Amino acid sequence: MKPKVIYLPIKKLKPHERISTRRVQQLIKYINGRGLFTTPIIVEKNSKTILDGHHRVAALRLLGCSLVPAIMVDYRSQYIKVYLRHNHLPMELLKDLVIKTASNGVILPHKTTRHLLATGRVRNINCGLASLR
Repeated sequence: MKPKVIYLPIKKLKPHERISTRRVQQLIKYINGRGLFTTPIIVEKNSKTILDGHHRVAALRLLGCSLVPAIMVDYRSQYIKVYLRHNHLPMELLKDLVIKTASNGVILPHKTTRHLLATGRVRNINCGLASLR
């Protein structure tokens, strides 16, 4: 079953990772150049924690958007997997820690985690920027 894309207010979302300013600037050029937003972010449905898409959210915010296309997921689901990207971090970093850090305003280093959905990623939604402002 294909996940449903909804529009969420950016101001309600909680990040759990830092962002790269350079990557955000690249995304701004890409999104602005196409006039479209194509890949929804992934958000934990209860806490509103951004699981995937921190850079896209930052780019939309700087482009003056107040909404972001998103897929809401139940983080407790077995279909949501989280992996560490850096070997120097403790392997006991689990889903609870991701939610706890976001809720406490603690931000993990850039690209700490990688979230995968068993259903795969939704791409090419082609949402116009005007509808996100």
